[in-house]
Amino acid sequence: MIRRHRAFSIAVGSTVFLLFTVLSNPAGAQGTETTLPDAIRRGLVEVAVCGMGASTGTAIIMGIKSRAGQTVRVRVPSGTVLRSRNAGAQDMIVHRVEGKHQDTFRDIFEKCLEIARHEEERSKNNQSLSPRWLQQDAIVLQPNESGLYLMSAYCLDFHKGNPSPSTSFNIAEQAVPEAAQLFVYVGRHPRAYNIIAIQLATWAVNGNLDGPTIAQTFSFASQDRNDACRLLDAAGIGSQRKRLCNR
Repeated sequence: MIRRHRAFSIAVGSTVFLLFTVLSNPAGAQGTETTLPDAIRRGLVEVAVCGMGASTGTAIIMGIKSRAGQTVRVRVPSGTVLRSRNAGAQDMIVHRVEGKHQDTFRDIFEKCLEIARHEEERSKNNQSLSPRWLQQDAIVLQPNESGLYLMSAYCLDFHKGNPSPSTSFNIAEQAVPEAAQLFVYVGRHPRAYNIIAIQLATWAVNGNLDGPTIAQTFSFASQDRNDACRLLDAAGIGSQRKRLCNR
């Protein structure tokens, strides 16, 4: 079942984790700015990704530890894809970094899992996100520093299940061309569209779903659909070819 995830709230679901173990030794690496996929390839960081059983919005927690000798700024490009290794689970496409957790810690694996479970429990009790999240849109790490970041991400595969504890992911640099184009635009206009419109537009470019099909498991208003079609046009994709926008 597709479950909508509201901004800065956690939907009921299961925690998913993935640990990227970096084997190379970046000793002596200089301070740098790089993308998340490149930082992993270069051995500058270790990363643990935790999902929370949701499809839309603030759906991902990422633990990240620097292995660089100086300050490293890690960019997560809008459109970065988390590709599921489980054929029955959704791929997720990342929009942006939303916040950073106040806690300090060493083990990113354990902390990511702990906080994901904590937020999941808050959701079950109809509570919003923990107040220990601070709004932040960038990842900046000092040497050997660890941090826990909240990220917004969107389901690419409407007919697949939300991530489960058995799901694992690979990080890819971009999605299929239209989804990549959509999220390049969304990344340049990060506050212009609400999460429902972004999710609808995502399913329009990845699956070309119509409104009635989506409405079976994902609630949205007419204005959300209008906003999604407006987003497709603004991104240069064109809404006239999408079933979502054909009444």
